[in-house]
Amino acid sequence: MSGGVLILVGLLLGFIGVRSLRLTMLLVGFGAGWFLAEVFDAQRTTALLIGAAAGVVLLFTAILAARIIFFVLGGVTGVVVGAKLFYVVDRGDSSLILAFVFIPAVAISGAFLAERWREKFMRWATAAAGAALALSGLGLFAPKTLGALANPDEGAAQAVSFLAWVALGAVMLVFQKRQAAKDDD
Repeated sequence: MSGGVLILVGLLLGFIGVRSLRLTMLLVGFGAGWFLAEVFDAQRTTALLIGAAAGVVLLFTAILAARIIFFVLGGVTGVVVGAKLFYVVDRGDSSLILAFVFIPAVAISGAFLAERWREKFMRWATAAAGAALALSGLGLFAPKTLGALANPDEGAAQAVSFLAWVALGAVMLVFQKRQAAKDDD
C-alpha cells in the first residue's frame, strides 16, 4: 500500500509542483517524513503515519511562517532529494553519521537556493522530489522487478535508478514549465 501512496504523492508533487504551495507543503512534508522514517528502518505503516504527521506539521508551520515559506519549502524538499540521493549512491554499507551529514547539507542548500530563486528553483526541486517519491513508490509496489528504484544496492542498479530519476524529473519539470507558461498567458 505505501508504494501506491508514494507513487501518488510523487506524481502530484512532481507535476503540480509550485502551483499550489499548500499542497506542495503537505506533499513535501509527507515525503520528508517518510524518507526519514525509512532511514531508521521503520515499518511501512509507521513510515506512512510519520509521513502524514510531517505533512500536516509542515503545512501548519508554513501557514504560520509565510514570510520564510520558500526557505522552509526548499529545505524540506532538499531533505527529500538528499535522502533519495543518499539511497542512490549508498552501496549498502550506509552510515547513519553520513546520512546525518549528507541529507541536512542538501536540505540547507535547497533552503538557500529556494529563498534566492523562489518559483524557478522550486519547479526544479519539486520535480526532483516528486520523481524521487514516485520511483521509490514503484520500487516498493513491485519489489521483485522494480525494487532497485527504491533502494539500489549495486553499481548498475544505482546508475539505472539515477537515470530513471533524472528522466522522470525532467519530464515533470517540462510539464511544470509548460503549465506556468499557460498560466502567464
